[in-house]
Amino acid sequence: MLADVSIVSISFLVGLAVCTVAVIVVVVLARHRLGRVGGVLGSILMVVLLAVNAAGWVNRHFDYLPTLEELFGQRASDQASTQEVKDQTAVPSKGRVIQIAIPGPKSGFNARSAQVYLPPAWFAKPRPQLGVIVLLAGTPGTPEDWTRGGAADVTSDAYAATHNGRAPLLVMADQNGSVTADTECVGASETYLTEDIPAFVVKRFSMSADPKAWAIGGLSEGGSCGLMIALRNPDIYPTFIDYSGLLGPRSGDDNSVGSTVNDLFGGSQSAFGAHEPLDILKGATFAGLAGWFEVGSADPAPLQAQDELAPAARGAGIAICAVEVPGGEHTFQLWSEAFENSLPWLAARLTGAPEVPCPDA
Repeated sequence: MLADVSIVSISFLVGLAVCTVAVIVVVVLARHRLGRVGGVLGSILMVVLLAVNAAGWVNRHFDYLPTLEELFGQRASDQASTQEVKDQTAVPSKGRVIQIAIPGPKSGFNARSAQVYLPPAWFAKPRPQLGVIVLLAGTPGTPEDWTRGGAADVTSDAYAATHNGRAPLLVMADQNGSVTADTECVGASETYLTEDIPAFVVKRFSMSADPKAWAIGGLSEGGSCGLMIALRNPDIYPTFIDYSGLLGPRSGDDNSVGSTVNDLFGGSQSAFGAHEPLDILKGATFAGLAGWFEVGSADPAPLQAQDELAPAARGAGIAICAVEVPGGEHTFQLWSEAFENSLPWLAARLTGAPEVPCPDA
């Protein structure tokens, strides 16, 4: 089975390297017999194999595509079609992940299709209160990141298995519009996340419109977005998660403002300030707002951001969980574990269940 073949294991990568070396040796030794065309093709093959090896080690570092099945297009462990979901009559043992386009009638934002995880209890009649988490990836990235490297559906299945099939519905949405775009969730993207997505999900999946049942956030850029969106729209998203995010919207890869004001806000310093979390938090009080921060100690810029943002948020009356993972880096290993760590806290908060304490409490 392709799902059982790990492409991030040392044995796989060493085997790939050995095969590559063998091919290179054969091509070099046979170069006089291959002729000009054969020699060119052999050189191309060597370059391709070397590139595949490099990509393999990069993939291992970020732990993005763990298996051959995911490499060849598998979107999620719980992947299903909308027709299969429609035909599902009994409560399944695991959830279902469907791909669905969420239009942007209010925002005009042209988003890529979202991935939506429906927990087993979503199929129950009557349906219990479940809550909704809008999960955002980083840039470059795709909504599928959360079911590939992020394993959000697998983690949710494990949680549901010990909670009578109940887990939050996950909307793995697109805030950027393309793999390399970086909206930082401002402008039309913010309207899409705060107006179009909630309206669509409530109607299409019959979920509660009560803001207490909703959370937003994600990894890297998605984490920064979650915090910023919640601070600006606490009446829509009173719960956020921020895994390895920066201080706020940034057009670069660190906390320096750089060209952000020009790139994202048309040169308006006031517009930037209205989206900058530390500025929003100054002198403000956010009763009822709560958030989960998680970052790796070996991830300098996000670590600095969390060290500044978490106490500032607490000072503004926000209930904060702040986790620092020793040795953790800017990888899917950290983000998948962060989602697993925070899911019980999130699920309890979104459904009004007894509070789950923070690890740092």
